[in-house]
Amino acid sequence: MARDSNRSARDFLSRRTFLAGAAGAAGATAFVSAMPNALAQTMARHSRVLRFSDHEPLGGMRTRFLKDVVFPAIERESKGRLRVEDYWEGQIADAYDALRAVSKGDTADMATVVPEYKAEALALHQLFKSFPTGPTGQRQVEFFRRAYAEVPAFSDEMERNGIVPLFFGTGYPVAFYSTKPLADLGSLRGGRWRSASFWHFLRNSGATPVTCIGGRRFPRHLRQERLMA
Repeated sequence: MARDSNRSARDFLSRRTFLAGAAGAAGATAFVSAMPNALAQTMARHSRVLRFSDHEPLGGMRTRFLKDVVFPAIERESKGRLRVEDYWEGQIADAYDALRAVSKGDTADMATVVPEYKAEALALHQLFKSFPTGPTGQRQVEFFRRAYAEVPAFSDEMERNGIVPLFFGTGYPVAFYSTKPLADLGSLRGGRWRSASFWHFLRNSGATPVTCIGGRRFPRHLRQERLMA
């Protein structure tokens, strides 16, 4: 973010970093490829490996974007001084433990943190899901950039949790989907529905909210009809 732009690389890395969300853009100039081999090899010998944790398996659009675009950009922009060692599908921390893992820093240097899963620690970030509709496309990117540039409370909340933002993205659409057709919202009654929040809405509708870790477990639970959605 803007307020970290004047920090040296060493000062920046002395704080925990995290990746939040699912989409975005990363561009970088291939500095290392334009440098003399001897210099590049010298810098590589002093490189630092950053351990990255994600709760989902590698293969989807979001995870491939991180692996194929964001991480190579980090290595290029650092001129080879930083390399990312990536761990997927909760090998280091699941979605609900990612904030603690990256904040503590003993198992992960970077992680995908979903604010919705840590509502108590990241209470201010719950504001973003309070609007049924919002800007899309480039307007959405501009909105988030402006929000974090003009409202320091969001960055302050992260700092209180021992993390700094590195890459922002949006999550999945705020919508229910079901294994069976639903005639109306009354059809929610009696079913078991996975949701990271909206528990009160589901309970008031006569449904049972369920917390279920994502990755490969969620589709399996759907196939076994242990969940309706």
